[in-house]
Amino acid sequence: MSTTDELSKAYNGLLGEQVQVKKGRKGKNVVIMAKSRVKRKLTEKQIEARQQLSLAAEYARTALQDPALNEMYQKRAQNGVSVFRTAANDFLQRPFIRDVDASEYHGNPGDVIRVSAGDKIGLTEVRAKLLAPDGTLVESGPCVRALPTAGYLYTAMVQVSDISGMTVTVTVRDTPGNIVNKLLTL
Repeated sequence: MSTTDELSKAYNGLLGEQVQVKKGRKGKNVVIMAKSRVKRKLTEKQIEARQQLSLAAEYARTALQDPALNEMYQKRAQNGVSVFRTAANDFLQRPFIRDVDASEYHGNPGDVIRVSAGDKIGLTEVRAKLLAPDGTLVESGPCVRALPTAGYLYTAMVQVSDISGMTVTVTVRDTPGNIVNKLLTL
């Protein structure tokens, strides 16, 4: 490795296919032998990751054109991270459901099912659906934010005589439209 100030101040990158000029330690430019690039076939995971990044970039471009979403992401952008990057990261990070607690549900109207769910930016929808053991719909509806906790509550409206074998499906959706479900059998 050798430094060449006249050349390196004016140029940064590949010279031909043999020499590369780049920033070295302490900000000095250095001239090094270029590394040969071997073209390898991408794995399925790499192809999928590239597709997800492409979709995230497309979402971010669209979100920045929407005044309401643009404002929301501008408020959330922190520590020098761009608004575009904040929107793309929101697309890539799926919401989560930490817990579904049906210990207070006994089949009576007014019984509560507690949901602990979230997302880095925020959730747009939290819904619960109760199904009988044979798969028929008993009831469904939105969960309400339970302040000051970070949880959500679903309040039952239908009388059910026997809750054994029933299933509760909780669905959460975030701003980009990512959906996560969690199933609980009673």
